[in-house]
Amino acid sequence: MQGLKVQCPGCKKVYHETTEKYDPDVRPNGAMVRLLDPWKGWGWAAFDAEGAAVSTTLCSEMLCPGCTAPLAPSGRLTVITPVVEAPAPLQETTGVIDQADVTIEPEPVEVPKKKKKKRKLKKKAKKKIKV
Repeated sequence: MQGLKVQCPGCKKVYHETTEKYDPDVRPNGAMVRLLDPWKGWGWAAFDAEGAAVSTTLCSEMLCPGCTAPLAPSGRLTVITPVVEAPAPLQETTGVIDQADVTIEPEPVEVPKKKKKKRKLKKKAKKKIKV
C-alpha cells in the first residue's frame, strides 16, 4: 500500500505518504511513511532514513511537522485513499440508423428589443412680472 497520502488529524494537511512497509493492520512506525516534496527538498526532518531496514521512530514519536500533533493518536494513520470514479454508462441509440433519418430543427433565437428613447423635457419660460 505504497504512495497513499497520510493526513494529519490535527491540521488536516498532508506532509507524508506511505512506503512499501506500510501495513494498516500493524501499529505504525517511522519506516512506514516518507516525507513528501517540497518539504523533503527543503531539508525538513524525516522520521527514518529512507530504505532503513529497522525503524527507530515509534508511533508515539511520529508528529506532524506543520502543527506537531501526533500523526497516529489512536495507533492508526489517517490515510487518504484515492477515489476511483466509475465510468459513465454507455447510452443506447434511440433507433436512429442514419443521419438522413434525423431532422434538425433550429433553436429559437431571442431578438433584442429596441430601446425606447428618453424624452427631454423642455424648460418652461418664466414670465417676467413688470412692476
